[in-house]
Amino acid sequence: MIAVVAGCTGSPRQPATSSRGTPGSAIAAASPVRLPALVLRADLSERPFPWDPVALVPFGKHPGQLGFKAFHEGPASQPSALAVAQDGSLWIDDRWKRRVAHYSPAGRYLAEAGPVEAGRGWDLAVQGDGVFVLVEQETGVIGTVHGHAVMQNQVTYLGEPLFTFQIIPTVLGLVAEAGQVPGTHPGDLGSFLLVDLPRTEAKALLRGIPLGRGEVYLDVSVSSQPAHPDGDQDFDLSFTSKEIAQTQPLEVELIVHDHGRVRSLPAEVGLTEPLPMGDDILFLVKVAPTRPDAADRFGGGRWLLRVGRSPLLWERLPYPNIADELQHRHLALGPDGTIYLMVAEKGGELILRRPAAKP
Repeated sequence: MIAVVAGCTGSPRQPATSSRGTPGSAIAAASPVRLPALVLRADLSERPFPWDPVALVPFGKHPGQLGFKAFHEGPASQPSALAVAQDGSLWIDDRWKRRVAHYSPAGRYLAEAGPVEAGRGWDLAVQGDGVFVLVEQETGVIGTVHGHAVMQNQVTYLGEPLFTFQIIPTVLGLVAEAGQVPGTHPGDLGSFLLVDLPRTEAKALLRGIPLGRGEVYLDVSVSSQPAHPDGDQDFDLSFTSKEIAQTQPLEVELIVHDHGRVRSLPAEVGLTEPLPMGDDILFLVKVAPTRPDAADRFGGGRWLLRVGRSPLLWERLPYPNIADELQHRHLALGPDGTIYLMVAEKGGELILRRPAAKP
């Protein structure tokens, strides 16, 4: 059974605890359980957790360098996603060079696959021995890396193309999160479909992101009763299977220190980049003040959230030195469960690895 257990590195304003199921215990699906709300404190004065640097892959025109584009107005655009292969090598969706670039575990350039023709690429996933790239969101084109080529397929469901937000490696196979899926409610945030490339028709519509052995599914929804009227800070994490139905309310509280006072501000919060990790799931959580004046004064931050059967993990991530709003996936999992992070630097993309244990 999946249940959330709190062990926050950031201090919650109230104890963030819930009952943890023992192996073999079950809650009847006919009697769903709503757990006590979990409050996560995002303190902008908190120092980021120290990650180990793996490589700095520079921007530039040479084959081993990554593409970069600056705009007169708006954020700059970097490579959009990172994935880690079974051998520990690094794959980067290099959108401005229309390719997928391959590097050794230490960041040495190995090869490239491309061109990525239908779009510039958005998301990247390693599923088993396969490397997949979300080429174009609007039409659901997903590419498969074969040697130096990217074989592209438009994935459909019930004959209709899928507006695909992201692709997620899971225990059941590659999962696409899509919107406007036939047979679902128009107000749904996203639906999860099992993709079986090179078949172009999605294999199945799932109840959420499969966790563990694929018997438990996680769905995320925005709470209908936000704590602050001018910012979405409440979410519901729903874990379901044939035996259980649990909902974990989740609230992120933004904390700032202003002239010796500790203040709680309304915030925009995004739970992004879900990555299943056994019985757990990882999220990148973006937090920023809602009001522009507060955003200019205090900025924002990013936190790593892990929920599931393991003790809850909540810690601040290193922040990029340049704007990278057009970078979609920052987090990746290595073959041994090691967590990787890609952040933008002025000279290139910095690849970091989270230590297995805190120093």
